[in-house]
Amino acid sequence: MAEAQSFELLKIKRKSLRTAVTKVVNELEAELSNSDLNVDRLCELVEILCIKFEPLTLIDQQMESLFKPEEFDGEFEITEKYREKVLLWQFRAKKKINEFSKPRVTSPSLQTTLSQSQDVHFRNSDNIHIKVPKYHITRFYGDDASKWLTFWNSFETAPYIRMNL
Repeated sequence: MAEAQSFELLKIKRKSLRTAVTKVVNELEAELSNSDLNVDRLCELVEILCIKFEPLTLIDQQMESLFKPEEFDGEFEITEKYREKVLLWQFRAKKKINEFSKPRVTSPSLQTTLSQSQDVHFRNSDNIHIKVPKYHITRFYGDDASKWLTFWNSFETAPYIRMNL
């Protein structure tokens, strides 16, 4: 009996959270379609949506084990639809926020100055490439014993032996 009662309480809680999430999604949709966009309000709505959606996912996870097998598929689909809806509107809002957060350049001279400063930045970055000479070590195949001494002496001139190289 206690399990059925807790299941009903979880259903009631989930219903109110789904309503709250839908309300925030609708506000977010209205704000995004508004021609006079308020970026601060968008940020607030995204944060509220995240806060409201988190307990909804926890309740859905708690309820998964309490569903009968024949009810599980339908409930899982509804849960996934809510999840997709929330993720979609979060993405759209964040995309719009990023669009308005980028600095806008309208003047061609300012744009040229910005591109030149970026070029200087890339030239002065830590990615310095230095060309070093190739060091070739000859191979000794063992077929001619008279070449062994020449081969072995080439290691005496190697940079790790002679520090002045």
